[in-house]
Amino acid sequence: MAAVQEPVLGDDLVSVCAWWEGPGSLAELEAQLGADAARRSDLRWIWAYHSPPDRSPTSWSGSRHFGDDVLNRLIDTYRPDLVLTGHVHEAPFRPEGSWIDLIGDTVVLNAGRRSGPVPAHLVLDTGAHEVTWWAGEPVTRTF
Repeated sequence: MAAVQEPVLGDDLVSVCAWWEGPGSLAELEAQLGADAARRSDLRWIWAYHSPPDRSPTSWSGSRHFGDDVLNRLIDTYRPDLVLTGHVHEAPFRPEGSWIDLIGDTVVLNAGRRSGPVPAHLVLDTGAHEVTWWAGEPVTRTF
């Protein structure tokens, strides 16, 4: 598989992390992240990754964590600035769950899923270093 050049958008390098299902596709993902890390320089690094990290409030279902422990290792190794996740739809709406977490210096976000006229979502303002979570009343945090 040929390496994919991830986009640079202004001051941001965006890495879209493919779903991995075994050692081969995980090795491809790690090769991609290694190549992206070499391109990072002074850019803010944003990842789109399916599952939130394990043992994070962003992966809490209300009864157990459904996170990806490989993502914990990848965050520790590469230290991206932001990781956008999903998969655990109920995490932001459960006691002890959340839509946002900080792992080291990495901000992890999971908008969750809530039906309605305006579904739960995140708005990133990378210029202002702000993220707003919309799931009813908006909540804004800096990053």
